[in-house]
This record gives sequence, structure tokens and C-alpha cells, in this order.
Amino acid sequence: MYKQKLTPAEAHYPRQRKDLRVDLILRRFFKQASDRNLSTRLTNKGLSVFKDVNLHKKIIIMQLQKYYIGVDVSKHTLDFAMISEGEQLIHEQIANTVKSIQKLFKMWQKQFGFELSECLICMENTGVYCFRLLEFLEGTEAKTCVENAYALKRSQGLQRGKNDKVDAQRIALYAWKNRDFIKSYNPPKETIKKLKRLYSLRKNIAYTKMKFTTSLQETISFVDKETGSMLKKGCKRTVTALEKDKLDLEIKMKEIIFADPELKHLYDLIITVDGVGPMTAIMFIITTNGFTTFENAKKYACFAGVVPFENTSGISIKGKARVSHMANKDAKVMLHLCAMIMSKFKGDLGDYYRRKIAEGKSKMSVLNALRNKIVLRVFACVREDRPYIKNYQKNTA
Repeated sequence: MYKQKLTPAEAHYPRQRKDLRVDLILRRFFKQASDRNLSTRLTNKGLSVFKDVNLHKKIIIMQLQKYYIGVDVSKHTLDFAMISEGEQLIHEQIANTVKSIQKLFKMWQKQFGFELSECLICMENTGVYCFRLLEFLEGTEAKTCVENAYALKRSQGLQRGKNDKVDAQRIALYAWKNRDFIKSYNPPKETIKKLKRLYSLRKNIAYTKMKFTTSLQETISFVDKETGSMLKKGCKRTVTALEKDKLDLEIKMKEIIFADPELKHLYDLIITVDGVGPMTAIMFIITTNGFTTFENAKKYACFAGVVPFENTSGISIKGKARVSHMANKDAKVMLHLCAMIMSKFKGDLGDYYRRKIAEGKSKMSVLNALRNKIVLRVFACVREDRPYIKNYQKNTA
């Protein structure tokens, strides 16, 4: 046991269990807190440090994991690699089915004698291919991490060659190395899952309709009237059917939202912001997982790709600040459409756009500022639980 006297900051944070590894982690944190002049008392600033390094309760949970499982997900197969204390224990490849997943974990529990609560399971986000595994894990006590594929690749350093087995091993090693700060997966509500799938289908239908109409309009402009009329009649029913399907999906999504009191309340708040329409409001609900994924508007703006980042190095590279291509393009497109609409009308956003253009600012730079303002307003309404108020003045009394 340690004989070192506890600091006041340590005394404010009760130990969850007598575990040597957890004890070392906590001591390392409290030393960092002491270095930041937080050792005398646990202030609000001290609590923010907890959140910044993922050590506020969550770090304790992650450190109790003994087995780290990496999963390489594909359409037909799942490759599992298990690591404990940095050493690989086993690799298995199974079919991507619920029965195969259940059978594998039952076999491992008998073979290694562990509980799923002792496991941290990490996989890359491969869209629908992850659904069966995630649905199985949601009903267990296993801690799950769904990581961005690009982040996994960048974390591995210089690598030569790859296959499914090696990828699973690298993902397991990633989970073990980053166990202190890895983010656990927050599964969306069933209603949000349905919304996401309907929204994705609507997007595909809208894209198909746009291809039809754009190609048709271009062709008609270069042919005679008789041929153009024949072409219009040839795909009229198809375009009409696509538009009807798109509208039906929009109605269905609204019905799902209105049937859920929590989502309806969020929808009613978001829709009050100038420039935000029904589909943009639904997009916000889906991409934020009901406003539970992002802590603030700035992080969401970064996620949506509307935040400019500096690009300089020493005296040789002096690039302009530009938005990053690593963004959710659906959110970025919807926000851009909202900004384009608001720039053409009278109002505070339209006046701001015209004023900045008159000052010599580039159009895209000002439009990006409008996109950012829309994000900030939406998050402010949700955070303060009130509809958007024009000319709002904050009460400082």
C-alpha cells in the first residue's frame, strides 16, 4: 500500500475499488491536477480537466477491462483478435451473422473464463456491416468502441501490407494502447436508427431523381422539339414516382419524430432557427444522436466541416486558413443550402452577408460564417431549451 499522504484533490475523489492499476492512474491524474494549481480544492476548472482527459468516472470503467478485442468487419466475415496485457491470445474468423457471434463469445467465455463486462471491443465504422455485431453487444455489459477508419489507419504508423487477420490484431492493439482515453460507443435510440435509414434512402432517391432531370435537361437543350418531347414523356412516370417516394419518406420521418415526445421537442426548437427547414432539423437530430454526442456547437461545426483550420509551419509554409475535407458531407451540404437561402433574403444573416461582401470578403468565406452561425444558434436553442428569438438580449442581472 502507498504511504504517501493524499492531496486535498485526491480526497475529493473517492476510490471506486482497491485496484493497483486504477490507483496508479488516479495518482497520475492528481499529479497533473497539482501541476495545474488544482491541488488545493476541486474547482469547476478542476472538473473540466477531468472531462478533458476522460478521467471523470469513465476512465475507471475503461481501466477495469482485462481483455481487448479488435474486430475487422466486412460484409460476409468478422475477424476477431484478442489481446490481454499487450499479448495476443487468439484470432478467430466467423461469418457475419448473429448466431456465429453468439457462438463465438460463448466459446471464449468457457475457454478463458471471463465476463463480457471485462472486455473492451473495438471495431472500425463500416456502416451497415457493423449492425449485427453492435445489436448483439448492446444487450451485454461489454464496453464497445466504434472508431473512425481513418483515425485507426493514421494511428498505426508506417505499415506494409494488410489482411483481415492483421487488421483485427492492429485494431486490438489500438484499443489496448489507447485504453486510457478511448471513447465508448453510445448506441442511438431505436427511433433515431429508423430515422437514419429513412434519411439515407431519401438521399439516394433525391440523388437518382437529380441525375434523371439534369441529364434530361442537358439533352433536350441540344435536340429538336419533337425528340425533346419524346424524351420527357419517356421518363415522366419515373421522375414522378421518385418525387412521390421522396415525399412519402419525409412524411414517414415526421410521423416517427412526432410519436416521440423527446425528439418532437428537439425538432420544434430547431425548426424555429431562421433558414433551418424540416430536413435540416432531422439531419441535426440524426447526426448528433439526439444532441447527446457533441458537447458543444464548436465540436459539431468541426464535424460538419465549417471551421477553418490554420495551415502554417515555421517560415516556409504560410497557407490560408481553410475548412477541412474530413467532415460529414451530408451535414455540410444541408448547412450550405441553408446559408445560401438566408444570404438572399432580408434579415440579420442576409444583412451580414451583404455587409461582408461589400467589405471585400470572399463569398465562400462569408457563406461559411453563415453556416457556423446556424450551428451556433441551433445548439444555443437546444442548450437553453427555448425557441430561437430574434434580437435576443442575454439577461446579465
